[in-house]
Amino acid sequence: MDYSLQVRVSFDAGHEWTSPDPGSKCRRQGHGHRYQIRANINGRMDEMISSRTSDLRLEMQQIQLELEGTVLEAMLPGIETTPDRIAAWVLERLGGKAESVTVSCDQDSSVTVTKTARR
Repeated sequence: MDYSLQVRVSFDAGHEWTSPDPGSKCRRQGHGHRYQIRANINGRMDEMISSRTSDLRLEMQQIQLELEGTVLEAMLPGIETTPDRIAAWVLERLGGKAESVTVSCDQDSSVTVTKTARR
């Protein structure tokens, strides 16, 4: 039987990006959020309990340590610091250790990025 397993980390960080949406919290330049990143893997339970889960957990903890308390533009140069772009960056950083990554910001909304085969 196949299962889905999720590894989650949270961190606080600031960013400089300003949203064009008048109702957004991101209308102010230079502000912070509480981010939550969830990485998902799918497979057989015996595979997930093995080193695959341990590797994913360690990598997620490293990402959390690197991003905690930072200004995201300084840590992720050239990346627009929106949840979808952060999720894509994390998914690439995990290098195949996860099938998808979800990023939520202040628990208001979330976005999931899934790597798919090129057409």
